[in-house]
Amino acid sequence: MTRDVMEPEVPAPDGPASEGDVPGMAVPVVSGPGATVPAGRRLPWRSALVSALLAGAGWGVWRFLEPRPELAESLLGGGFHPELIRTLTRVTGLVPLPFAVAELLLVAVMVWVASLLVRAVREGRRTGAWPAASGRGGLRFLRGAGLLVFSFYFLWGWQYARPGLDARLGFPPSGVVSDDELEALGEALVTRTNALYLELHGFPDAGLPTAGPEGRSPSRTAHAGMNEAWERVAARWDLPPAMARPRPGPRPLLTTPVLRRLGMAGVYAPWTGEALVMADLPGAGFHFTAAHESAHQRGIARESDANAMAYLLALEAPSAETRYSAALFLQRQALRALARQDPETVLRLVQARYPGVQRDVEAIAARARSVAGPAGDLARQANDAMLRRHGIADGVASYGGSLWIVAALARDLGVETLLPPLEPQEPGAVLP
Repeated sequence: MTRDVMEPEVPAPDGPASEGDVPGMAVPVVSGPGATVPAGRRLPWRSALVSALLAGAGWGVWRFLEPRPELAESLLGGGFHPELIRTLTRVTGLVPLPFAVAELLLVAVMVWVASLLVRAVREGRRTGAWPAASGRGGLRFLRGAGLLVFSFYFLWGWQYARPGLDARLGFPPSGVVSDDELEALGEALVTRTNALYLELHGFPDAGLPTAGPEGRSPSRTAHAGMNEAWERVAARWDLPPAMARPRPGPRPLLTTPVLRRLGMAGVYAPWTGEALVMADLPGAGFHFTAAHESAHQRGIARESDANAMAYLLALEAPSAETRYSAALFLQRQALRALARQDPETVLRLVQARYPGVQRDVEAIAARARSVAGPAGDLARQANDAMLRRHGIADGVASYGGSLWIVAALARDLGVETLLPPLEPQEPGAVLP
């Protein structure tokens, strides 16, 4: 095969550049009042505007749904939306990585942002049109940010409009828990936590803090047990069937040494559907945190509800580690609330803990002290602002609302009914 490499006899009507830019030639610039835009390189304002409109639509849907929790529940509690998100969680759960897919996504976003800056600088140096290059870079960033905001609302933000757990269970969102109720609940929890520790270790003091799961990631058996417990907790408390469907288990964060300074114990990543737990958590806190994040994974947005659901999940959990971790969490919440009014009773109850239980409490407290600092304060303020903007008036203080939910249930059903059992429940059993 041969090719014609001779020059055309007739010059192109528009000159040498009509068939493409010639290497080394200066790029023509369209000049005008305040404009320095390279020819053929328009500002991507249309796509940036579309992304901004999408972001506004995501926020607008949230504002529309916020005063209409029943409508939000009908749209988000069943059908297409939860199944789409569950499919996302299952797909990312299949990725055989020793770290969370969310961490890979975070790195990709950071690289993308850096590439926008590099691209704008290179374009500005090449053309000399710095305002236009900067404008294009800024609009590209806004385009990506708009898509990020819309996807946040679609995958997560709208969930805040759904009814809270208090409404599902039929009592007010907040109320007064008397000192007598707190003392009775705290005393019962201290006794049950001791018994669960003994079941777990065989001794009142194992000599070391309770260890987390091997490799900092729960086993397949633990995953199956958590999914089984979700089936039972959904049936017992009449939760939407979509919450009962299986999800991948929680994953530890490889970036824990960096992110621990933010003061987090765990996080739910809506863009990948992963429930993530900090790998350095003491074992006595790890399992409850995993249950808390699994509640977010099932569309429970409010932090008080996620804490309460993690505790109710422990009532059905076959894992002794989960039952012990949840009992210790709620015990500490109850004693902290009681300490404001009756520190002497709290001291008596703390002294009634097994030495091993107290060792676990000290390990959790030591970890909290080790991550305290300016980064954690900023992260807390950002989380507080995000919660308040999504209808959670108490902000980060709402985490403590789980105590009210469990106390209100105990008032109706009896404290003993609301204690994690000493033995795992048989599959299909329904607690009173």
